[in-house]
Amino acid sequence: MSTRVHRILVVDDELGMRDGCRRILQAEGYGVQTASDGAEALGIFDVPGKFDVVIADLKMPRIGGMELIERLHALDEDVVLLVITAYATIDTAVDATKRGAYGYVPKPFTPDELLLHVRNGLEKRALRLEAKALREERERRLLEVAFERSKSTTILNCMTDGVMVVNRAGQLVLRNPALSRILPSSADRPLPAPADEVLGNPALAALVLEVGSSEGPLIASKELAIGASTYMVNAAPVADAGGKPWAPWPFCATSRP
Repeated sequence: MSTRVHRILVVDDELGMRDGCRRILQAEGYGVQTASDGAEALGIFDVPGKFDVVIADLKMPRIGGMELIERLHALDEDVVLLVITAYATIDTAVDATKRGAYGYVPKPFTPDELLLHVRNGLEKRALRLEAKALREERERRLLEVAFERSKSTTILNCMTDGVMVVNRAGQLVLRNPALSRILPSSADRPLPAPADEVLGNPALAALVLEVGSSEGPLIASKELAIGASTYMVNAAPVADAGGKPWAPWPFCATSRP
């Protein structure tokens, strides 16, 4: 499997500086392209991701280095922008950073100094891209979870059977509208809340909590009188993705007679 070659754009109006940087970088295995000023560089760097690093002189005709890095940063925020200049000052460095530069290399510089800035910039870029990929993957998974939750909620709300979920602490954490109609006393109680208090039916609460406290995959079915009606109540543990029962998490479906 081949390793991707990092691409670098060198922008300087001095031919000797352009060729010198190109030789130094190509000797290290980088793919290098050059431009004589900012306007030519913008024509070459026409799409995001085309180059990993741009090394630009500060003083150039037509479009100078400061304007160039600002425009390139707007086009591709992940590109490493390095300014090379013989007029390095603190103000210059601060201004370049504000416009999106990773750093600046004062002239004259040695090959090792140039390569050190390039390597450090590429390492920072790799970390930034990795963090962005992880963030995008997390956001994608959150969207998937939200979508699945929305589907599940829609299904539960459309069921004519009453459905509720009780957590490990014996708290009612989910109910559908059908359950609220069967047990009006539970309809207005905010969740989570103790199941034995919210359900308002000792026999129903006892059945649900019995399943929840069981160490094995207990499944219970029982006819219970709730108000003036009799209902068939089914209580069972919720299974995890591997099919193993979560005994402390009972699922209770209450059907109309």
